[in-house]
Amino acid sequence: LISAPGINKAVAKAYQPGSVVKALLFVEAVTQGMIPLDKHIECTGHLYPDQPNKWRCWIYKRSNGAQTHQSQMGHALDGAEALMLSCNIFYFTVGRTLGVEGVVRAFRDFGVGDRFALGSGYEQAGQVGRRGTLGEGLTIFDATQMGIGQGPVTWTPLHAADAFATLARYGLKRPPRLIQDAPRTEERD
Repeated sequence: LISAPGINKAVAKAYQPGSVVKALLFVEAVTQGMIPLDKHIECTGHLYPDQPNKWRCWIYKRSNGAQTHQSQMGHALDGAEALMLSCNIFYFTVGRTLGVEGVVRAFRDFGVGDRFALGSGYEQAGQVGRRGTLGEGLTIFDATQMGIGQGPVTWTPLHAADAFATLARYGLKRPPRLIQDAPRTEERD
């Protein structure tokens, strides 16, 4: 990593979210009525039947095609199992099912693209799309990748904390805020 002294990386530096978004996108797909809560999806280790070397699950890649999450569990995976195993195939499918509009809406619903106005200096808004556009020019391949937190999407660590706080509050969104530490007093004998 490049050293950037003085930059508050929690709010001023955006990163690709990675697999942590899998839970958020599944909740969004269920909430939007696009995937039933009890949906089971087969993990064959790769998304496309005729392309086993692309769009793979990490276990399939690591085992050179000898193992899948489905072979581990003995059945097609539900959302909780797929989340526990971090199954890319399940969440590629969630991204594809949501499509471009649904994935953009999911990330927007969880605050990507917004600044928090904390008053603590520069804040990065994160983005969904390319070159600052809100979803413009995205394809179904982008939505598929974004299902596992990759592709043209970035957010800050505060976006992640805020998104999961919203999820923990059953969808109630509250703006994050800074709390000033109380003055420290020295203990005396």
